[in-house]
Amino acid sequence: MNTELKNWAKEVVLKCNPIAKDYKLDYYAFQKPCNLDYETLILALNPYQNCTFPIQKTNEDVNITMTAEKLLSGNCAWDDYKTKGKIYTQLFKMKFIDDLQLQFNYMNYVYFSSRQFKDVNRLKEVDLLSICRDFTLKFLKILQPKRIILLGTDSGIDQFDTEQEVLLEKDGKRLIIKGKINGVELYAIPHPSWLSDDALAAIDINLREIFSGQKQSFFNFSTTKNLLNRENIDCQLKELNPDTKSGSFTDITINGIDDEKILIRINYKQRLVGIRNIDSKSYINLKHHDFYKKFFTNIICEKQQSWAFQRKFPSHFFADINDITKEIFDLEKGIKNYKK
Repeated sequence: MNTELKNWAKEVVLKCNPIAKDYKLDYYAFQKPCNLDYETLILALNPYQNCTFPIQKTNEDVNITMTAEKLLSGNCAWDDYKTKGKIYTQLFKMKFIDDLQLQFNYMNYVYFSSRQFKDVNRLKEVDLLSICRDFTLKFLKILQPKRIILLGTDSGIDQFDTEQEVLLEKDGKRLIIKGKINGVELYAIPHPSWLSDDALAAIDINLREIFSGQKQSFFNFSTTKNLLNRENIDCQLKELNPDTKSGSFTDITINGIDDEKILIRINYKQRLVGIRNIDSKSYINLKHHDFYKKFFTNIICEKQQSWAFQRKFPSHFFADINDITKEIFDLEKGIKNYKK
């Protein structure tokens, strides 16, 4: 582990544990495990917790178990949140997020949980905002991300001393604001949980255009997500003799390496593509697991629930049939080439 990062985490815990104990507060800095190799940082305001925020110290004996290692490993509920949490399903509707394949850091600006962000100012004896801001800015110097996506165009970006340039707005609502923190480009968007699909699609395509230096479309675009349906996908996979008898999924069986039979299941209800050994005694065990896996993106789990691995459907507005079918065809072709 990076020594500077580890020392930073120790400083956070040393400062925040006594506060959490005195006021009976939960805190964590990262929603998912921290990785210094990732270039994109998603920065939220603070974790949500549906409870009354304290205004004075507690008399209870509170046991705080946070350590530097736990802090850097992120929210312990991340595996559930990344597929079920509303904020994450909303975020992954945007192609530029979906394309990252979870290779981003997701951090809270203020580490202590509250029902509303303004609640963190209720403590008079401790300035939570200032404490966490200093730690977050110090972390940014360690991470040195390529860009920051800030969730919050009002109370979010206003926490930072930066010039603001509105790049996209509609009906008086600022949808993309550009700024800088520590010399790093920052793009603030409204909290995605409360955004309409139209607004999310507009933010997505405009940010991708901004990142690539293209002219902004603003609101002049069309989405393709409605093309990602079972009829279209099954039709394109017809040459692989798909089994479509089930009402919720399509099965395809292909010959793997070393006479291994592979089952590919396209689950339209769960929006997942699963790959496993067709042998019920070895469902999750594939002789050439890593070889097969390299043909797929957006893998969300491995060797779980009788599947060697599963990848999620693209959830963004600009998904195409080929996002599903190409990987399956590439796998079949790759196996044939391997056998030659």
